[in-house]
Amino acid sequence: GDNSIAGSIMWNGDCVIGAVDAARGAPVSLTLNGPIGGTGNLIKVSRDLLVLAGTNDYSGSTMLNNGTTLLEGSTL
Repeated sequence: GDNSIAGSIMWNGDCVIGAVDAARGAPVSLTLNGPIGGTGNLIKVSRDLLVLAGTNDYSGSTMLNNGTTLLEGSTL
């Protein structure tokens, strides 16, 4: 199903966005509505949809290895 986080997020170190095996069925989505800060790295490895909807100022890298990522008014 669809999932969302409304508050701010602080990541330090690697933050891996992934999901269970694709055999589980339809893709799911994760929407991060609040701002993302910190020094960590975003690593997206699943085929699912990731929506970054906040104004983000984390200083780590962004690695998008699979699936779809939507930036809604975000700056990386």
